[in-house]
Amino acid sequence: MIRLLFFGAIATLLGAIIGAIGVFILTEGLPEGAIMGGLLGGSVGMLIAARRRYGGTTPSYEFETAGIHDDNLITIARRNLARGA
Repeated sequence: MIRLLFFGAIATLLGAIIGAIGVFILTEGLPEGAIMGGLLGGSVGMLIAARRRYGGTTPSYEFETAGIHDDNLITIARRNLARGA
């Protein structure tokens, strides 16, 4: 949980900085654009941080459509390595 907060804080800060600079330039130097860009970029940065941190826990639908369940992937990989050897 601490790692998520730390990673989220870094991603939020980075997103806010990039968003503030980008929207400041797009609004031709308006300070309100920098504030809006900071809020928008920080929100997007936090969503990206949360998704990247917990992205591996979501089910993989591409393997399910192929008829392969997630718990069988290790077995299939071992079988393919044994065949290759």
